[in-house]
Amino acid sequence: MGIDAKPAIAITMGDPAGIGPEIIVKSMARPEILASCRPVIIGDRSVLQRAIDLLAADLRITTIEEMPDRDPAAGELYLKPLSDLAPQDMEYGKPTAAGGDAVFRYITEAARLCLDSEVDAMQPRPSTRKP
Repeated sequence: MGIDAKPAIAITMGDPAGIGPEIIVKSMARPEILASCRPVIIGDRSVLQRAIDLLAADLRITTIEEMPDRDPAAGELYLKPLSDLAPQDMEYGKPTAAGGDAVFRYITEAARLCLDSEVDAMQPRPSTRKP
């Protein structure tokens, strides 16, 4: 990371049946987040799209395989998809084995990205608490 470069942050989606995807969408809609870092979400495309639709957020998903060298454009979310869950594995409030396995893969990949210096840090999901 160069002196002027923003840190790249891997954000794991959390349980697809939980509130993590909505917290991510609400956080990524805040301009100060993208002003301070280059986030990449580790998760499931359909789960993230469902959260965008539910919150009527003006965001769009860009699927990536590797961390881009550029900042995301306004309204753009970088997503590294590691699962393609069935609808029954995404039902709110009803954790499933497939969802649990996906969460494990999200965290493992975020840790690998850190260890391989592809990102500067990982966050289980963005905090909504104000400093």
